[in-house]
Amino acid sequence: MRCCELLRILSRNLFLLLGLVLFAAAQNLIVLKTSVLDKSPLKLADIATIEAPSNIKNLIASLQIPPQYRSDGVITQAEITKILANSLIDTKKVKIVGQKVVLFKKATLLTKQNLRKQIEEFIQANYPHIRIKSIDLPKVAIKIPPEGYHIAIKPTTVSFAHIYLRIKIFSQRKVLKSLRASVAIERFIQAAVATKKIPKGTVITDRDITTKKVRLKNSAQKFVSAGEVLGAVAKRDIGANVIIKEYMIEPNYAVKRKRSVKIIYQRDGIHIELLGLALENGNVGDIIRVKNLSSNKVLRCKVLSNGVVGFVY
Repeated sequence: MRCCELLRILSRNLFLLLGLVLFAAAQNLIVLKTSVLDKSPLKLADIATIEAPSNIKNLIASLQIPPQYRSDGVITQAEITKILANSLIDTKKVKIVGQKVVLFKKATLLTKQNLRKQIEEFIQANYPHIRIKSIDLPKVAIKIPPEGYHIAIKPTTVSFAHIYLRIKIFSQRKVLKSLRASVAIERFIQAAVATKKIPKGTVITDRDITTKKVRLKNSAQKFVSAGEVLGAVAKRDIGANVIIKEYMIEPNYAVKRKRSVKIIYQRDGIHIELLGLALENGNVGDIIRVKNLSSNKVLRCKVLSNGVVGFVY
């Protein structure tokens, strides 16, 4: 048994030695193809014609192309030389004809299902408060070349219940297909909701409200966001868990209509303060009409602070 094992080892080593001698003696030739279909695994035999003694030819042919040499879609002569060297092949004994091999991918079909997914992603990215009910899209099966494709989606009309789209499919700047689609939608808003009863006249704070996702039934519905509610004044009593609407609140004006205000007259060192009645609401910086209660004249005044206005000359 031991003698048989020794004979097998000896014969294998002799075969390897013979192969190396033949490899060293011969000028082995690798002729690169111009372009080939990319696949996995990809071997040297797939991208080149190899001329060498059969044992050496089989060795070279079986070498696989690593992924890092395929990522850009081109395999160069220098990269093939590295593959040979990494496999302990004397590159001086190999002649490589050709500078590169271009890899191309198998053509694919762009289907209605693929387009539907792209439309869904477009709507979700551009209209976050919209839910898609349905997508009306013509039946398509577009053959995409190996170079790949790009889809451009552009809204043409946006109504309360629909978004109409123009879709173009490009490959290398060439339009492969142009079509239209309509998307039936539902609209939602993050509405402000009272967490407790809010009495009339209360300045609303973040302790008084939360938010809730509400579906809009029509374009006439007017809900307000938390940002619009905070700091506003309740115009009426608002019950707990009630969705706050526009008519329920008003801005917390620095000067309020039909409220008394102080009128300041200041010019050339003269400072006079008068009592007035605001005829309009106004925030700081607004110009409003104010009635001078001592003369009953209506003056143009600028709101300076809460309950204080300055006469405008």
